Amino acid sequence: PPGSPLLEPYDWPPTLDVMMRAELTHVLSHVYKSTAPHHRAVRWIKPGGPEHTKAFVKFVDYLGQRLRAGVVKLARSTKGVPRVVYLIPPSSSVCAAFGIEKTEKMRESLLAFVCYAPEK
Repeated sequence: PPGSPLLEPYDWPPTLDVMMRAELTHVLSHVYKSTAPHHRAVRWIKPGGPEHTKAFVKFVDYLGQRLRAGVVKLARSTKGVPRVVYLIPPSSSVCAAFGIEKTEKMRESLLAFVCYAPEK
C-alpha cells in the first residue's frame, strides 16, 4: 500500500539533505525498538557515483567516529506519509541491532533506517 515501509525508497529526493544528527544509541535503543515493524524499513545506501565516493566515505567516517546518525526528514507526499530517515554508519553491532547480516555491502555504505514521522 502507498506509504508502506516495504516500498522504500519511494518519493525520495535525488539528494538526501541531512538536517541534524542524532545519538546512535538513542536511534537504536529507543526509536528503532519503539517503532512497530510495519512502520519501519532498513535499506542500504551507496554513493550516487564514483565522483561522490570520497565525500560519502568521509561522511560515513564522520558519523561513525562521533557515534551519530544523520537525520533526514521526508515530507508527506501524494503517495504516502511523512517519514524520517536515519543514516547510520554500519558496524557489526549496528547490524546485530537491526537483525541483519554483516556483509561486504558495509564498505562505502550507510544504513538507512526509515520510520513514520510523528504528525504534529
